[in-house]
Amino acid sequence: MIRRITLLLGCLMLRTIALSQTGFEISQQLAHNTVRIHTLFEDGSDENGFGIIISEREGTLYVATANHVVESGPQGRSIEVSFNEKPGQSFSATYINGNSNDNIDLAVVRIPKPEWLNWSQKCLAEEAKIGDAVWFIGRNKEWYIPSVAEAGAIHSIDPFFDFLINVEIDKVQRGSSGAPAINHLGIFGIILTDQQTSKVISIQKLKQIVQQAWSLPFHLSKYERNLPTSSKAVNWLHPSIDKSSFSFGKQIDLTIVTRGFWEWVDRIEFFVNNVRIGIDTEVREETSGGNLYHYGESYWHPESAGTYNLHAVAYSTDGSAHTSEVVSVSVLKSIDPGGLIVAIEPSRNDTSMFLLNYDLKQVAVLHPPKNKIVKRIELPHQKPVAMQYSPNSNELYIIYQYQGVITALNTNTWVSRTLKFSDTEDGLDLALDEDQDRILVLTQSKVLYSIQVSTGTVQWSQNDFIGDRVVYNSDDQSLFSVLYGQNVMLSSYSVSESHVVPKKSISQVGVNCNDLYLSPDNRFLLLPCGSGNSDQGYEVHQYNSKDITDRIGSFEFGAYPQSICFSGINLMFASNSDFTDDYIYAIDLNTENTDYRFDFPNSDCNAILKTSASNKYLLAFSYNNHPGAESPDHRIFVYDLQHENQD
Repeated sequence: MIRRITLLLGCLMLRTIALSQTGFEISQQLAHNTVRIHTLFEDGSDENGFGIIISEREGTLYVATANHVVESGPQGRSIEVSFNEKPGQSFSATYINGNSNDNIDLAVVRIPKPEWLNWSQKCLAEEAKIGDAVWFIGRNKEWYIPSVAEAGAIHSIDPFFDFLINVEIDKVQRGSSGAPAINHLGIFGIILTDQQTSKVISIQKLKQIVQQAWSLPFHLSKYERNLPTSSKAVNWLHPSIDKSSFSFGKQIDLTIVTRGFWEWVDRIEFFVNNVRIGIDTEVREETSGGNLYHYGESYWHPESAGTYNLHAVAYSTDGSAHTSEVVSVSVLKSIDPGGLIVAIEPSRNDTSMFLLNYDLKQVAVLHPPKNKIVKRIELPHQKPVAMQYSPNSNELYIIYQYQGVITALNTNTWVSRTLKFSDTEDGLDLALDEDQDRILVLTQSKVLYSIQVSTGTVQWSQNDFIGDRVVYNSDDQSLFSVLYGQNVMLSSYSVSESHVVPKKSISQVGVNCNDLYLSPDNRFLLLPCGSGNSDQGYEVHQYNSKDITDRIGSFEFGAYPQSICFSGINLMFASNSDFTDDYIYAIDLNTENTDYRFDFPNSDCNAILKTSASNKYLLAFSYNNHPGAESPDHRIFVYDLQHENQD
């Protein structure tokens, strides 16, 4: 299956909206905020670097830089500063403070302000986060700015000092110390080490040291884009992306759409993590509504899982280049199980989880720590539809869509035995009652069977059972069923040695229900329901398992709530089948908080979630059969929940 990312180049009128810019364009505008520094020491050695203007008071400029650029022990020094506007003219600067109480390589010098200098106090980024593209101003005594393709990226935050940001950028070389580090929002810090992986002190820490430790002025504020004064519409690239995450191993198409008044676009280049991965020189055009549109395409095969930054550059025939903002996407490692998974069961430990494959008529054993399927066992019949695992006997119990049998598969020896319950009935669902050594099987014609596990004999059967899905509560030998459709019916039964006795039944509890879940402590039932054409909304209804007429409340996590699993008794993982909402939600059952979520590509109405025995791992199956999908995309994702919770 091929996924598509679209970047849109929009025509924005100046009077209505501010233009978005890349860090490259911001760097060009803020070059006049940057100074070049040359320091000559008494012993004849010297240092070259850069700095940024942080304030102006009574005709004096204050400049922050890396301390090693302007100080080398107790010896004397001569500091010369020059500006971008007149690089051949230098001015003497005075060293004020260097190195903070935290022993940070930081200093401030002052210099009389030249009369001709115009600099901007509004230059700071509101935030900087891992993955942001990074530019800088200054290298080898020149006001060098990396191109869009040469930009670096924020790699990580120092684990011990959260004000130190690790930036990877090949173009940083000796002589870049003290230069401003810039993202798409403005200056977010100062480079302290001039090497490929550079340390950058955050602008927040810089401000704190300057104002609180050194009692010096700091006049910088949030960056404001300098808009062109022309009244003519200006063309810029703006991204529009329908997904934020993709499964590893699939081709991802990239598309650029320009909208504006260009007569012609010569070519469009596509970049992933600032590396050019494609060029489209056959740009298509179309005129609509007085605007000229251009379409460019490329494709991308991610080489590994991770987070990637994508952008595009469109070049017009007059030589001008227009650059998109950066779009961040996640590529997740996944496993192709080879077919539709209809059930997932955990083993007694975290090293094995069992997948029931409907298409391949097999059980696959997945090893979560290795993120790998390690074994496949062929089943004796086609179209398996449901499965339960017994930790006591180490057996899997499997029923089939067109066979009146149960396969009991030993997970130690992988030897199977057959439990026959009917010559004519077809399986639909099953529930395991280990305490009473029985399996309750629901058939497609609504007959309920009780089969003794140890002997394989049918104990009893009961006709006219109401339901499409069954779950069993071993605490009080209660059975619950839900009838799907527009008028959802929830029922409870007492299970005896010879039959089931209806206890309570409630109808109109929702519409388009597609499953039934019992909490790990057996206290409540959950029914995910879709609204259909009713006004009931998309909700997961919660009922008291002791009395199903007692509706406890409801949860919401998007349209078409679908798959649910539990981690302990207080945490629930859930997904919905809205193809625009590819997330797994972590829901606190006490607070009903749904703020935390993580990526789940291609999730839809066939999604299945299940945690491992100790709740360390979460397995999530997705099956993309959305309209427009070229072929079914079966994917298993393994999440390390300890890692997810740390994030």
